[in-house]
Amino acid sequence: MIIGVVSGNNSDASGGFYQPGKTNVQMLNKDNFADNVFGTEHVWLVEFYAPWCGHCKSLKPEYEKLATSLKGIAKIGAVNCDVEKELCGHFGIQGFPTIKFFPSELVPNKKEGKDAYHKVPEDYQYGRTAKDMSQFITGKIPSFVKKVDADSKSISAFIAADKTAKALLFTDKPTTSSLYKALSVDFHHTLPLGEVKKAKQDVLDKFKIKSFPTLLLFKSDSEEDVVVYTGKLNQEEIFKFLSPFQNESNQKPNKFQKKGGNDKKQQQQQKPKEPEVPALDHALLINDQETFDLHCAKGGLCSLFFLDLENEDERSSNDRYIDTMNQLAKKFVGRIKIFYVDGALQNNFVDELHLSGLPNMIILNTSRMRYVNYLGSFSFDSAEEFYNDVLVGKKGTAPLKSIPKIISSKPSSSTKQQPTKSTTAKDEL
Repeated sequence: MIIGVVSGNNSDASGGFYQPGKTNVQMLNKDNFADNVFGTEHVWLVEFYAPWCGHCKSLKPEYEKLATSLKGIAKIGAVNCDVEKELCGHFGIQGFPTIKFFPSELVPNKKEGKDAYHKVPEDYQYGRTAKDMSQFITGKIPSFVKKVDADSKSISAFIAADKTAKALLFTDKPTTSSLYKALSVDFHHTLPLGEVKKAKQDVLDKFKIKSFPTLLLFKSDSEEDVVVYTGKLNQEEIFKFLSPFQNESNQKPNKFQKKGGNDKKQQQQQKPKEPEVPALDHALLINDQETFDLHCAKGGLCSLFFLDLENEDERSSNDRYIDTMNQLAKKFVGRIKIFYVDGALQNNFVDELHLSGLPNMIILNTSRMRYVNYLGSFSFDSAEEFYNDVLVGKKGTAPLKSIPKIISSKPSSSTKQQPTKSTTAKDEL
């Protein structure tokens, strides 16, 4: 599939969902995706959605809130899969909404040639509030800020390093802010950004620093050739202030754009090596290793229930548990996959994860080799609260030394038949 750099002309590519001029969410399509996402060192969070999707409609206000709060700091985009079927298929999108994170770094796309580059996306599988998503993406913003020691000699050396302009922030904060990191991305290669933390009074007096934060712009290698920024502390205003002092001769082309970056071959994305497994809207019985590997071996969050399936006395209880699992699967479709196994047979898991008694439940992530045990009643409300806590990182996880193997078994006659995928699930996503 070719991803070009010519702006699309679809006047309603959002499906009336994210309307240009009324939202800070940037609409992406097959014509502008590569140029926007791959053509910058900024990080992107991209939602793949369908306008009819109920979960997409629920996410919309939080996603727009996120885009507004991070305007100029991180890139927030969206793709309407009803219109951009080819683009969404290229990323293996199976359920809505699917959110993918695209990092700052470009990596070689060897499949498309030695001069081809792209970004490798990561599935976002955490909380869906603006706060949750903001915490995730701001933690991924790269920093090109130079740390300058808080003494006069080090500061003078930073200023005198070359005759071109540079900016220096004096702050009392222990960590670099997301705003300053984002500005360092904006001016990477064209304007050095430095930072001095918790300088002593003699240094503050020398550079006439009266409050924190204070941003100084040195026009040359002279400490006297300085301008103090007095505007609002937001990306738009600081960007306007710094832009005239960029040294364009230092600009390094983005790898995506170099050597004839408009060449179609360079703008191709790496196709998935194999189709992604569809998101599950129901609980699935796992009775062999192949099924487990298909759904869980490549990572993501898998919730595994251990039931006593062979015990006829537990049949009605097991049916209730499976009903609850199906409700949970629909609630968390695309975020947590829900499975159940014959707990009496899977001694490998019981021994390795120190499980005691049936029923039992864990959530595991095989790509990160971590898991967490569930302690609580097997009600929808209790499990839902647990899942939400896991998604936002409130639950501590333990390391997996190894992934236990599934002991193959035949489907039990003591439980309901495994539900088939609902033909109306599309309307509930």
